Amino acid sequence: MSKSNADLFASVMPFVATVEQHSLTRAAQMLGVTPSAVSRAIARLESDLGAHLLNRTARTVTLTDEGTLFYRECQNAVVGMRRARDAISHSQTSPSGLMRISLPLALGESVVMPALPRLLVAHAGLSIEAILTDRYVDLAAENFDAVLRIGEQRNSNLRVHRLPPVRWSTVASPAYLSRQGVPHRPEDLRQHNCLQFILPTGVPQPWQFKVRGGKVARIATHANLASDNPRGLLHATLAGYGMLQTHGYQVATAVVEGRLVEVLKEFAAPPLPLAILFLPGRERSPKTRAFIAAITELLSALQ
Repeated sequence: MSKSNADLFASVMPFVATVEQHSLTRAAQMLGVTPSAVSRAIARLESDLGAHLLNRTARTVTLTDEGTLFYRECQNAVVGMRRARDAISHSQTSPSGLMRISLPLALGESVVMPALPRLLVAHAGLSIEAILTDRYVDLAAENFDAVLRIGEQRNSNLRVHRLPPVRWSTVASPAYLSRQGVPHRPEDLRQHNCLQFILPTGVPQPWQFKVRGGKVARIATHANLASDNPRGLLHATLAGYGMLQTHGYQVATAVVEGRLVEVLKEFAAPPLPLAILFLPGRERSPKTRAFIAAITELLSALQ
């Protein structure tokens, strides 16, 4: 931008303020500058335009014909600038705009997605695009505002908001346990049909338990049904087809209702870390803060 254009742009606001206030002094008060600064800005504007814009006396300020024409043309631009300023100010205090989030498949489907409408009702200007995947997404490259992630965090450059950890739960239906018997030790699972969840890597999630000395051990299990769909495995378990080891939130309601029974609880492996991750600086975003508050309240209630 040339010096002349820069001066023109900088002088428009003092000019418009003077016209609106009908006074150099009141315009200066509104802009937080001195009357002489407003007067100099208008003089520069008139010099740049090569036109006399204002008739100024000791008591009044009126527009010339050229001033009326210029004010009419630049008024909409100034209104637009003020509207843009107010929009930015509002966005810094109230959650608004599109928020892209990534959620783990099972946790997102069974717990988070049903709760998102409450967040949207509370913040009418907010919209959410939720991607459910167990893949590790790249927040910056894929333009995510936040991700909910289970397990140890790999990227130390991200900001972390820790949530209550995810506990392991081993369950079966009452009908299955009545038919096959209740396991009392992890080793007893060798005699049971232990349904397998297929990880994104393509291998089955091993069944793990805390054993003697507090160590975590993988227990060899047998299954004739494996899937990468946690909901499908849950339905099979509810139908009495086998046992399932999964995250506690997925079966919490069914256990409370008596449709599933938790077994080997005293041998449960240590819980997994759970956190919301976001890029540096996003913690100041109202929509990020609103999402963190909603998810923290939601998941804390499940403990």
